[in-house]
Amino acid sequence: MTVHIEYLETVKEYDVFLRKEASEDLPALTAAQFDQHGDLGTTIRYNLQLERLAKTEQTFALRALNLPEEIRFTFVEPKTSAHMTTLKFGSEETIRNVDVEVSIPEKLDRKLIDANVAFTVLVARPPRWRPCML
Repeated sequence: MTVHIEYLETVKEYDVFLRKEASEDLPALTAAQFDQHGDLGTTIRYNLQLERLAKTEQTFALRALNLPEEIRFTFVEPKTSAHMTTLKFGSEETIRNVDVEVSIPEKLDRKLIDANVAFTVLVARPPRWRPCML
């Protein structure tokens, strides 16, 4: 953006570069697969990519919403197979890959068999816990 200033018969233009505040920058989330089917007793893996443009260290919470209680999920670091609930971006990292594994049990409520189960993956700032004094 350019700012145009006129004063005392003088005209000047200054280039101004706008940037997003790093503390407000949430990662963009994309999924390579978003419609998969699985048999009873199997695990379905969704590959997720998170991209964040800020150059600061930041930690984010990972959550899956709207899955039935019987269906378990876990977030996995693809390189190490470590299970995680939070993800930290380093100051030089802009892209992180995470898998979400959805486990379908052997026994499932009849209404869920052959039905699509829509769920949402959420990336958010982790809550700040404050000590409580009793």
